[in-house]
Amino acid sequence: MRLFDGPGDAPATLLLAHGAGAPMDSPFMASIDSVLGLKGLRVVRFEFAYMARMRETGRRQGPDRMPVLQEVFRQQVQLEKEAWPDRPLFVGGNSMGVGSPACWWMGWPPVAGLKAVSVWAIPSTRRASP
Repeated sequence: MRLFDGPGDAPATLLLAHGAGAPMDSPFMASIDSVLGLKGLRVVRFEFAYMARMRETGRRQGPDRMPVLQEVFRQQVQLEKEAWPDRPLFVGGNSMGVGSPACWWMGWPPVAGLKAVSVWAIPSTRRASP
């Protein structure tokens, strides 16, 4: 499943991955998507398979292992580059969604047109246990 925002003729695309505990349509992800879309950037959100399974079953589970997440991210990049070969593509995400492209970026061969990895560190609202 993928969600799109922003103009189809945008000068660049951001491929945006959700974090470990919240889906691609969480309020945080939707607000990032909306703001960037209004600024003229095309934003593509996608969901990792474990989150899709959680949606279907209603049962919470941990994320897949990093190689599985990286492969999903690589496939999403490939989809975008096939559809828009000349459009700059940026990748990023929230929390774990940042780790998968960052690790992928360091370990995989270069992808033509992939311009940057965006890393967002979102402070946790949880308090440490005594």
